Formats: sequence, C-alpha cells, structure tokens
Amino acid sequence: QGNGSKLIGVIVADITEDYYISVVKAIETYASEQSYSILVCDSEDDIEKEKANIGNILDKDVGGLIIAPVSSQKFPREIRDAQIPVVFVDRKYDKHESVFVGINNFESGYFGAEYLAAKGCRTIGFIGYPETVYTVHQRAIGYRDYLLQRMPDCPPRILTLNYRQEDSNKLIREFVERVRPDGLLCATSDVCYQLVGSLEELGI
Repeated sequence: QGNGSKLIGVIVADITEDYYISVVKAIETYASEQSYSILVCDSEDDIEKEKANIGNILDKDVGGLIIAPVSSQKFPREIRDAQIPVVFVDRKYDKHESVFVGINNFESGYFGAEYLAAKGCRTIGFIGYPETVYTVHQRAIGYRDYLLQRMPDCPPRILTLNYRQEDSNKLIREFVERVRPDGLLCATSDVCYQLVGSLEELGI
C-alpha cells in the first residue's frame, strides 16, 4: 500500500488507443471497489510529457503508480527512487525489478506471422511504430523470428511510422504498392485502422 495514501497514479502512453481506454476503466473500477481513487495522466507518446507526468504524479503523494512507459530504453531515476510500489502495464523498461502485467508480445508477432502463412500468404509485411516501444519491439522480433525459422525465402518487410505522423497513409500506400504484400501484421490497433483506410484508398 505504499505510504497509506488512497490515491493511485496512472500514466498511460496514449489514452486514445482502445487498449488503454479499457485498462484505465478496469483500474478505476477495481480501485473504486477498494475505496481508492486514481489520478490519470496521458503522455501522448512524448518522452518529455511523460517526464512531466511522472513528476506531477509523484508530487501528489500517491500510494502507488501504474505506468505504461513511452519508451523501454531508459528507466527514469524518479521512478526507480520512488518509495512507493510501481507496476508496469502493457509496456515496461528493459531493466527493472517492478511487477509487469502484459501479454507475451513476442508470441503475438510470431503467431500472427504463422497465421498469415497458414492462410497462404508468402509476402508478409509488418507495420508498426519505432521499436523503442517495448510491445512493438517484441512483436517485430516475433515476426522476424517466424520468417527466419519457417520462411527463409521471405525477408522481413517492415514499415516504421511515427506517432501522429501526418503522412502515415501516404507512407502505407507507398509501402503496399512497393512491397505488394499478401499479408500484413499491424503492431497496434491504431496502425490497423490507418492500414484499412489506406487499403480502401487503393481500392484493395
């Protein structure tokens, strides 16, 4: 329970993503049942905003922190030194000793490629965000690993988008027209929505 505070800080990477909406709702429901309140911050996939959010949350005398970090690469000293329980959800830092709650992202990338191959796909592409994001990195590794092991004649074809990139649809269309994939893996639901829109524009 940390310092006895009945307030839990929650920092998500991007609250507009379907997954994080569900996560925040689940946290709020359970916290409320235990007579806790939550304080939610959205980092908007921005490292500097996340840093400010961490400072603001820790200044509020919270009893614990739940965070989905923007990048997996640098474990902030402020969290490492915080004298409260910390839980990572969905994403985590490469080096940490805190509790992590999430899926096996490597397997999701691996089994996604396997599923497409079983459907007869022979040119499988992957569209995601920068691999500094823990989930994207693990899913991309799974995708690459499947191709290396089971489809050595199919080299990885990866398109990396930036968050809120204005020309994402244009880049996706160019990728599809250049690579001519017959199957595609999307790293997130947001990428998937963008892909569907781009395919419609291409008449596919």
